[in-house]
Amino acid sequence: MGCVETIAYDKFPKQRDKDYKYPYMAVGARVKVCFHYNTSEYCMGTIVRSDTEEPFEEIIRLDDGRFIRAVECQYQYVNDEGSEGKSMLHNVTVKHEENKVMEKYWLLRAIKDGDMYGEPPTPKRVISEQELDHEPTPQEIAQFLSDRKADFVSVVQNYRFESELPFC
Repeated sequence: MGCVETIAYDKFPKQRDKDYKYPYMAVGARVKVCFHYNTSEYCMGTIVRSDTEEPFEEIIRLDDGRFIRAVECQYQYVNDEGSEGKSMLHNVTVKHEENKVMEKYWLLRAIKDGDMYGEPPTPKRVISEQELDHEPTPQEIAQFLSDRKADFVSVVQNYRFESELPFC
């Protein structure tokens, strides 16, 4: 049990929604989930909570009805058919022959490890994010980890349509 400043009878942390800078990460996004880094077995699920402020909780509802916290598993965003979209094509045609350009980018996330047995218990949480236009080198990852004083770093490769970038 505990108290969090952003949660009360009449308030709740802001959630990632379609207006978030990465809309595919919004509440409602489909994810492929595995446990203990065992990618040979996975479940499909849906993001049902994704806080953008304290306590930065992310909850996934698995298709079998279970609910898990993002810190209890590993997951990746997928489309509704369950495909990770592994094609390396950047010029694509979608809906009614509309041509679009896809951009590949990497997202570094600095994460602080939680203490579930502390008083009060604290969950793992993302403390910083950095977007890169190239695959980060081990040196860049180590520097990001050191600069942010994080416990570990998550590196994720993502794609988005260029015309949907902010400020384009």
